[in-house]
Amino acid sequence: MYINNEDFEKWMERLSDILIDIGKDLKILVTFNNVIDNPEKSKAKRTQKVTTDVLMLILQKAGISTMSDDKAKIARLIGYLTDFSEEKIRQRLSNPDELTSYHKDEVENINKIFNELNINISVSYNNKR
Repeated sequence: MYINNEDFEKWMERLSDILIDIGKDLKILVTFNNVIDNPEKSKAKRTQKVTTDVLMLILQKAGISTMSDDKAKIARLIGYLTDFSEEKIRQRLSNPDELTSYHKDEVENINKIFNELNINISVSYNNKR
């Protein structure tokens, strides 16, 4: 795929603005985690599926989606932020099968965090599977 210099610069400016916003959100989450004593933290699991879905919801709110933007670049960003495999993240973005009851605790935990931060985002799962 060829991107001319002007389009690349616009894309990078847009990405930079989004990363700044994400950085602000992450700073809020870190501050929140430092202030609240969370006994569940050591027991809470974090899967690549749910983490990828959560970050995609945040990116979608910032105007980036897998429909219009390069999945490999999005996977690179998520991989960098999470230390999960870029390839597995890209596969997840290409095949976004639903979350199941296996992910229930993790989904409820992240939704609780979003709610406590008054962030209008929620993750769902199929409780019948």
